[in-house]
Amino acid sequence: MKTIAINNYNIDAKNFVVSCNNQKVGCVETATKITQLSKKTFGIFEWLKFYAIDLLADIFQSFKEKQFTIVKLHAQKIIFDQNKYLKGVEKVDRFVREHFEIVSKNVDHIHEAEVICLGETHETLSHMLRNAQLIDALGEPNDLILVEHDETRKERSDQARFVRKPIEVKGWDKRDPELMEELAAAYDINPNDVIMQILFGDKPTDRTEEVDAILQKIVDNLPERNESMCKTVEENSCPGRRIYVISGQGHLKPPTSLVKDGINLEGQKRAFDETLEYLKTKKYAILVPHDEKPRLRLWGLGGG
Repeated sequence: MKTIAINNYNIDAKNFVVSCNNQKVGCVETATKITQLSKKTFGIFEWLKFYAIDLLADIFQSFKEKQFTIVKLHAQKIIFDQNKYLKGVEKVDRFVREHFEIVSKNVDHIHEAEVICLGETHETLSHMLRNAQLIDALGEPNDLILVEHDETRKERSDQARFVRKPIEVKGWDKRDPELMEELAAAYDINPNDVIMQILFGDKPTDRTEEVDAILQKIVDNLPERNESMCKTVEENSCPGRRIYVISGQGHLKPPTSLVKDGINLEGQKRAFDETLEYLKTKKYAILVPHDEKPRLRLWGLGGG
């Protein structure tokens, strides 16, 4: 998870002074900061030169000017990289404001989150594209994508199929296979489509009392599935890694009412509340894409 501390540099050419966070800095401090922020390294003779110049700059004007020249050069590189980084941060934040509903977060900027939960309406192309675009903008090689897939079952989720960066993908889900098979048999179609239509969508679907009973069991099972989500996040968390959790938005949003079309949604509310309680132990953001058509310039956000 790439995050850098922003330092306030000031270059006073008139007095041959460079300050960082209102403190005068010399060659050694600035070279140390460069090595912390980039892959650049200095040889032993360069370090000896930096120490010598810093020592002599307090005595001789010529060395003070030489110190200033070296420090200014490195400070300008740090300032350039900071400005580039901040522009990227603002670009991501603006993209999120324009294209996502922010359900909940405890960070000022999305890039600060250790866990980013991305809701979707299953099989909605614009949702999958927007989620993938955000992951590509932020993703680092050590990051992890968790999708709504049960690792003990053969079928695989395609929720991350539009992510272009080579980021590892695992499943977080824990399904009750009997319930899913009952629902699939009742409708002879993908059970996920039925759940989304009835519980979280606007499309009417013919139902029977038998199907309603199955749906109620599925809703009641949501807390257990979300518990598996949180457990998987915890097991795979490590310093410097950002985890993206993709799921149906019903896992990541509280219901607008506790009953919908005869289905008691207490299970959905409890699943959300318990998930939110866990996420608050992390730096997190819960985002759900707006329903929209993706722009043709899909990959314009950046991120490689």
